[in-house]
Amino acid sequence: MQNNIKNQGNSEHSEASPPVFLTERTLAQRWGVSVKLLQKNRYSGDGVPYVKLGRLVRYKFEDVVAFETANHHTHSSEEG
Repeated sequence: MQNNIKNQGNSEHSEASPPVFLTERTLAQRWGVSVKLLQKNRYSGDGVPYVKLGRLVRYKFEDVVAFETANHHTHSSEEG
Protein backbone atom coordinates (compact mmCIF):
# COMPACT_ATOMS: atom_id res chain seq x y z
CA MET A 1 0.00 0.00 0.00
CA GLN A 2 2.81 2.40 0.82
CA ASN A 3 4.35 1.78 -2.63
CA ASN A 4 1.16 2.97 -4.35
CA ILE A 5 1.21 6.21 -2.40
CA LYS A 6 4.81 6.88 -3.44
CA ASN A 7 4.04 6.21 -7.11
CA GLN A 8 1.01 8.48 -7.07
CA GLY A 9 3.03 11.30 -5.59
CA ASN A 10 5.76 10.95 -8.20
CA SER A 11 3.36 10.91 -11.16
CA GLU A 12 1.80 14.20 -10.06
CA HIS A 13 5.16 15.96 -10.20
CA SER A 14 6.12 14.57 -13.60
CA GLU A 15 2.82 15.63 -15.25
CA ALA A 16 3.09 19.33 -14.47
CA SER A 17 6.30 20.71 -15.91
CA PRO A 18 6.90 24.46 -15.84
CA PRO A 19 6.57 26.35 -19.13
CA VAL A 20 9.69 27.27 -21.07
CA PHE A 21 10.13 30.97 -21.87
CA LEU A 22 12.22 32.67 -24.56
CA THR A 23 13.76 36.11 -24.26
CA GLU A 24 13.33 38.76 -26.94
CA ARG A 25 16.88 38.16 -28.10
CA THR A 26 16.42 34.38 -28.30
CA LEU A 27 13.23 34.69 -30.34
CA ALA A 28 14.82 37.30 -32.61
CA GLN A 29 17.75 34.93 -33.26
CA ARG A 30 15.39 31.99 -33.84
CA TRP A 31 13.53 33.93 -36.53
CA GLY A 32 16.49 35.92 -37.89
CA VAL A 33 14.85 39.27 -37.16
CA SER A 34 15.70 42.23 -34.94
CA VAL A 35 14.51 42.73 -31.38
CA LYS A 36 13.07 46.05 -32.60
CA LEU A 37 10.78 44.19 -35.01
CA LEU A 38 9.45 42.04 -32.15
CA GLN A 39 8.85 45.20 -30.12
CA LYS A 40 7.03 46.81 -33.04
CA ASN A 41 4.87 43.71 -33.48
CA ARG A 42 4.01 43.71 -29.76
CA TYR A 43 3.00 47.36 -29.94
CA SER A 44 0.78 46.79 -32.99
CA GLY A 45 -0.66 43.54 -31.63
CA ASP A 46 0.61 41.48 -34.59
CA GLY A 47 3.13 39.34 -32.76
CA VAL A 48 3.27 36.33 -30.51
CA PRO A 49 1.45 36.56 -27.17
CA TYR A 50 3.93 37.54 -24.46
CA VAL A 51 4.36 37.75 -20.71
CA LYS A 52 5.53 40.97 -19.09
CA LEU A 53 7.34 40.66 -15.77
CA GLY A 54 8.19 44.18 -14.70
CA ARG A 55 10.37 45.42 -17.55
CA LEU A 56 11.14 41.91 -18.82
CA VAL A 57 9.32 40.47 -21.83
CA ARG A 58 9.15 36.71 -22.24
CA TYR A 59 7.52 34.48 -24.84
CA LYS A 60 6.15 31.06 -23.90
CA PHE A 61 7.79 28.51 -26.18
CA GLU A 62 4.45 26.78 -26.80
CA ASP A 63 2.96 30.12 -27.96
CA VAL A 64 5.90 30.64 -30.32
CA VAL A 65 5.42 27.19 -31.86
CA ALA A 66 1.65 27.76 -32.17
CA PHE A 67 2.28 31.13 -33.87
CA GLU A 68 4.76 29.55 -36.28
CA THR A 69 2.32 26.75 -37.09
CA ALA A 70 -0.58 29.17 -37.63
CA ASN A 71 1.57 31.25 -39.99
CA HIS A 72 2.97 28.35 -42.00
CA HIS A 73 2.08 28.60 -45.70
CA THR A 74 2.89 26.37 -48.63
CA HIS A 75 2.38 29.03 -51.31
CA SER A 76 1.79 32.78 -51.49
CA SER A 77 -1.93 32.58 -52.36
CA GLU A 78 -2.57 31.35 -48.80
CA GLU A 79 -1.35 34.59 -47.24
CA GLY A 80 -3.71 37.20 -45.93
